[in-house]
Amino acid sequence: MVQNSLFQQLKLVPPRIMPFGYGDDETLSAGDMVQLNCIVSSGDSPLTITWSFHGGSDTTKLTQTGVTTMKVGERSSLLIIDSINSEHVGQYISNAKNAAGNATYSAELRVNGTQMQFQMQFIELWANCDA
Repeated sequence: MVQNSLFQQLKLVPPRIMPFGYGDDETLSAGDMVQLNCIVSSGDSPLTITWSFHGGSDTTKLTQTGVTTMKVGERSSLLIIDSINSEHVGQYISNAKNAAGNATYSAELRVNGTQMQFQMQFIELWANCDA
């Protein structure tokens, strides 16, 4: 009975993620290096921290585009892109999960010149269709 009472008094704490971003200028240039650090400021262990791109659950997309993720200690995970380009544009989402719940935080990566690149490719494709 005492053990049951003690268990009922324990309350698990869900994770909380500290906000992260790309710095003061949220728009970066092609070739820049990006590092995001997901830090879980509170929440009971054990914790699982994962990253996704555009909300997808498949981490293969991250590794196929040259994105590296690594756990740093119990409460932190890094996402690193050595050289960003147009395929890296989008929403990067960190998810922290424990027995009490989960928390997510996201940051949108914008790369200067990617819209212009797309428009130039479209114009070139359209011009080639005339021939």
